[in-house]
Amino acid sequence: MKSELKEIIDLAINFEKESYVFYNGLVGTIKNRAVHGVLKELATSEVFHRTTLENLAASIEDNSEKVFKEMDPKEIEDMKLGDYLLPVDLKPDSSFQDILITAMKREGNAHEFYVNMQKLAKSDESRKLFEFLAIEELEHKNIIEKLYDDKVYQEF
Repeated sequence: MKSELKEIIDLAINFEKESYVFYNGLVGTIKNRAVHGVLKELATSEVFHRTTLENLAASIEDNSEKVFKEMDPKEIEDMKLGDYLLPVDLKPDSSFQDILITAMKREGNAHEFYVNMQKLAKSDESRKLFEFLAIEELEHKNIIEKLYDDKVYQEF
């Protein structure tokens, strides 16, 4: 696999590992046990995302031309809920809403990072890989935004 593509995937895998540590660490910090399940789910989803990236790396190493030929970007609509919410500092007594806002912001920032990197990419393969990663992060953000919409907005 080209070293540039490997570096991109390694970067993405490190982001997923950091997110796992972040969400998993909150389980021991946040007092509200009702949100521990959501935090564990978020941490588990990061492991799944990392595994997806590791599988992608293996596929690219086997036959990058085929992988990029078959890599069609999904159409994901950005709900943009997280774009209109203010970031919060998480504390031991943070609410379910605070945790979801923080998760939306993290996924939104990762999406924006990959979109910006896509613009700077030097090769078509790198651009396509950054586009794939951006869409993946947007999809993660949307899952959290839908949860927020279903659970938090229902309280109002």
